Amino acid sequence: MASNTFSFDIQGGKECEEALLEIGSVLGTKAARTALKKAMQPMFQEVVNSAPINSGVLNGIHLRDCIKLKISGRTNKHRKQGSDTFLSASIYTTGPANDYACAVEFGRNAYVVERNTLFGRKTRKYKIHIGAVAPNPFMRNALYKHAQSTSQAVIDGIMDEIGRISANRNKIAQQKINAMYRRSAKLAP
Repeated sequence: MASNTFSFDIQGGKECEEALLEIGSVLGTKAARTALKKAMQPMFQEVVNSAPINSGVLNGIHLRDCIKLKISGRTNKHRKQGSDTFLSASIYTTGPANDYACAVEFGRNAYVVERNTLFGRKTRKYKIHIGAVAPNPFMRNALYKHAQSTSQAVIDGIMDEIGRISANRNKIAQQKINAMYRRSAKLAP
């Protein structure tokens, strides 16, 4: 099964980092996860829309149906490498479309296959020359096209989510304080 990875890091955004540290790890991760998923949607849609359509579909498998978006947390691999990464987003292909997606994205060299059966019957050995396939990148183009806007959208989205969570947290805290005040007012002589 072939697998290739493209990645880019978002660095900087000191005010964003400070806000994440201030809000706490659980709520900060929730805010960052929501913002990252929202920011990755345009890139994901670009990949899905630019994926080539295979007219000779085998077993009803379409490349577009096998493209997925995943947001994941810090992994053991990140920890062992000493990476600061605490969330990552992946756009990837699943299932039987993996090999086809790699062949489309990166192309394939010509090669020769030697066979000794034809239509299920034994024959003398013969060679089949499989031609080269030119690369037709669809994932890389989407990454390059949306990298800058996605980076900024992540930072803006995190700040928006932190503001929304902070507002809700303050609103809930104020409701609790008011409830406690009313309860104490009832109990007061």
